[in-house]
Amino acid sequence: MNVNSGLSGIAAALRRFCDDRGGAVAIFFAASVMMLIGMAAIAVDLGFLYSLRGKLHNTADAAVLAAVGDFPDEDAARGTAVDLATKNMPAAGHGTVLANADVVVGDWDAGTRAFTPAGSPMNSVRVVTRRFQANGNAAGLFFARVLGFDQVDMQATAIASSQGGGDSCIIALDPSVNDALRIAGTASVTMSCAARVNSPDNRAARTNGGGCITASEIYVAGDTIGTCIDPTAETGMKTMDDPLEYLTPPDDYEDDGCTFPALVEVTTDTTLDPGVYCGGIHIYGSANVTFNPGNYVVDGGGLEIYGSGAVAGDEVTFYIEPAAVIPFHHHQGPGKTVHFAGSANITLSAPDSGAYKDGPIYRDPATPSDRDLVFNGGADMEFNGVLYFPNNLVRFAGNGGPGGATSIVARTVYFTGNANFGSNPATKLFGPGGANGISLVQ
Repeated sequence: MNVNSGLSGIAAALRRFCDDRGGAVAIFFAASVMMLIGMAAIAVDLGFLYSLRGKLHNTADAAVLAAVGDFPDEDAARGTAVDLATKNMPAAGHGTVLANADVVVGDWDAGTRAFTPAGSPMNSVRVVTRRFQANGNAAGLFFARVLGFDQVDMQATAIASSQGGGDSCIIALDPSVNDALRIAGTASVTMSCAARVNSPDNRAARTNGGGCITASEIYVAGDTIGTCIDPTAETGMKTMDDPLEYLTPPDDYEDDGCTFPALVEVTTDTTLDPGVYCGGIHIYGSANVTFNPGNYVVDGGGLEIYGSGAVAGDEVTFYIEPAAVIPFHHHQGPGKTVHFAGSANITLSAPDSGAYKDGPIYRDPATPSDRDLVFNGGADMEFNGVLYFPNNLVRFAGNGGPGGATSIVARTVYFTGNANFGSNPATKLFGPGGANGISLVQ
């Protein structure tokens, strides 16, 4: 046997095998399929985890906002948070996503943006929602199991603060101007609730000429100017979101057209019914007027009460349409959309329930910013509810000023002349958090 010849044959055969590319495509295709399957598995599982993370975050946000609303009752706050989390992510599909131990009350310092468990003052809640293996509810994976990943731990944290823990009687929403809240002349503002000013200007809130403000707390994003401010304002604060920005016009405005096409002018004792007042409502002289409960949509000539009569309405809401404007008369100046003056005795109370709970006068945010709301003269006014004018100035002048349980949410707020404002806050605003300053801080 020729050994060298045999070795040469084996070597040649090996060279032919190595040079043969016939099976490479099949091997490459098999590897590519496995890679594509792996990528599809990752994509499906990542999509699932992304969706689950969103649910955990949304549940944490909702739970913590609801919990702060139950201050100062810590047990109630925890119970509310856990109950809401369970409703949003039922145990049957998610296990226990929020335990009592994961609802922690404490202090949120807006300046340092730090949360201190059990800190003082107690103004905040921290909530952690979990899908954890230790809790028996880790997030199970699907295709990634073939890669050796069966489940992952996920959690979401949210902190909400009441920014002082008190309801607000005044919220000035303007994001930039000076004098967003101004008390001038001999005007006096005394409230058993907070004032909040969003403007970062160095004179965002101002008192001058003898004007004074006394409140439970005063929070200003910028700074203040003036000496008659009690207590000293906390400045550099986080701005507050508009608590009522989700509101929409009443259904009857959208659907029913004009109940009263022309301006309704009232000069004698009258009872008015809810409806769409396309020409506006003006009340003059010594007329005594009663508004029956319901929604009053006011367009055209706006809403004016000018005289010495008595005007009353219980469980009423006035929605002022953007184009409404009072004609130039009665020396109130142009551009007004709501004007109360004279020596009228005005008492209006908001509904106790429903979409417009606590909001007796609501101005559409689309209203041009130069359409002022003016309450002046010697009118004796009591508004039990919220005056909501997010894009407009609300001005109290002369000897007028609202009493009762009133809150004002407006772009800017002025008190001038001898105006007086003494108020407890309106009951909690409709919607998450309301006017009590509750907001997510983390």
